[in-house]
Amino acid sequence: MMTTETRSEDTGTLETSHAGIVSTGRGKAFLRQLASEPFVWFALLGAGFFLAYGLLAKEDSEIVITPGITRVLYADSAILYGREPDEAMKQRLVDQYVEDEILFREALHRGLHLSDGKVRLRLIDLVRLMLGGQPPDPSEAELATYYAEHIDNYRVRPSMTVEVTKVTAGDAPTAPERYNQASDEMLTQIFGPALVAALPGLPQGEWTKAIETPVGQVRARIVERHEGGMLSYQTVRDTVQSDWLNSNSSQTIKEIVAKLRLNYRVTIVEDKP
Repeated sequence: MMTTETRSEDTGTLETSHAGIVSTGRGKAFLRQLASEPFVWFALLGAGFFLAYGLLAKEDSEIVITPGITRVLYADSAILYGREPDEAMKQRLVDQYVEDEILFREALHRGLHLSDGKVRLRLIDLVRLMLGGQPPDPSEAELATYYAEHIDNYRVRPSMTVEVTKVTAGDAPTAPERYNQASDEMLTQIFGPALVAALPGLPQGEWTKAIETPVGQVRARIVERHEGGMLSYQTVRDTVQSDWLNSNSSQTIKEIVAKLRLNYRVTIVEDKP
């Protein structure tokens, strides 16, 4: 739009002209008439949205490589390869970073963080880690209390080491496969309940008769029985500490999410009968 300024010889006032429209009484009337047209406002709003979109798109289309980014790239390369990167390697690292950044932004534009279940779970896990933080190390008293309150988590179930052989044509057994410290649940998943039902009371080392299973006819024998029992606190202390930290972090996350939920409205849409 072309703008000119003229000074009136009679009054000495400054008049501004936009594309030939002078801010005299006639020009002001014209502007009032123009502003009263709905189409004009629509066009102005559309231009505003277009300008805002252009600014955002321009910002999103710019990839800035800061000194902090290159320092991290070069340091990671030095750790990986055991030597400082030369100039050629530095260029390759920056090129790879740019390529990854482009693909990452394309993934966001395509909504993969919303439609891809694995990506969604990964983002959820990352936010959980950020919110939960690293709680302080627990005291021995806290660990001992947690161990006592969750004692069933540190109980070893009875199990057995079993050898299973498949029965082929002519009742000829194949080389046995050994399953060490196998639980009833594990054997049931593999061979079904019939084999597990044949093991109680079976003398150790003695083969069962042929049993029909989902994998064909098999025979089994017990090599060793392992009694269940309680693991001592000292034996599982590291596991107890890990469990305590996870539980503490989970509680922290629940409290934070409860506050964040106040910012959201949850609507459950039920199926129509």
